[in-house]
Amino acid sequence: MYFVAVALTASELVSGPDGSGNKRSTVYSVAKSGGTPVPIAGPIAGGDPAVDGRSVYWVSVPDGQGYYSTSTSIMRTDRDGTTTRLAAVTGYVERLAFFENRLYWVASGFHGAEYICVACDTPSIVQSKGSGDLAPMTEVTLAAGALIHDAIIDPTGLWLSLEGTRSGVGVDYPPNDDHTGALVHVPAGGAPATVLTGLPFTSDLSADDTTVFATGDTTPQLVAK
Repeated sequence: MYFVAVALTASELVSGPDGSGNKRSTVYSVAKSGGTPVPIAGPIAGGDPAVDGRSVYWVSVPDGQGYYSTSTSIMRTDRDGTTTRLAAVTGYVERLAFFENRLYWVASGFHGAEYICVACDTPSIVQSKGSGDLAPMTEVTLAAGALIHDAIIDPTGLWLSLEGTRSGVGVDYPPNDDHTGALVHVPAGGAPATVLTGLPFTSDLSADDTTVFATGDTTPQLVAK
């Protein structure tokens, strides 16, 4: 099992700012049966790592940027500890996923703690890279301002959870959820199509063999594949 965490001593946790930064954020591994986590890659790691049985893949962001990063490196660490940068991406990347023999990621903007949109004027894209590719391949490009909160891929194509909007910023806290989020399906070789609307500001995605689930702050919404 692999995860990303910030390792802190008690003094760092109290004294910061280094303790709250991401320069100590590292990829760890731990046995499924439990035990002590072992640092294997980093520093300045972020997001959710992915594995293919041979290596662990993770994202690295510039020190001090974190979720506000406008550039991300896609990294691979092999079993012998060798780390290689596979791609440099313009945009914020949080999740990596494998499908067949390709590694996929989403480069998108991000809303910060005060709901300021980072990179809203930059189109969100989905990219992939195979072992023989010299450069990433862009699979999907969305209109500027369409921020991708979550994404999954399966034999039917890509499923993208798009961030909605919030009104009352600066007046109401937290701002009102306008429920303008959406679920978009991009079939293999096809064009993006909106299949669910009226979702919360953010919705996480999951799927089984027949159904995709969008879970936000309301009852989960679902759509058949």
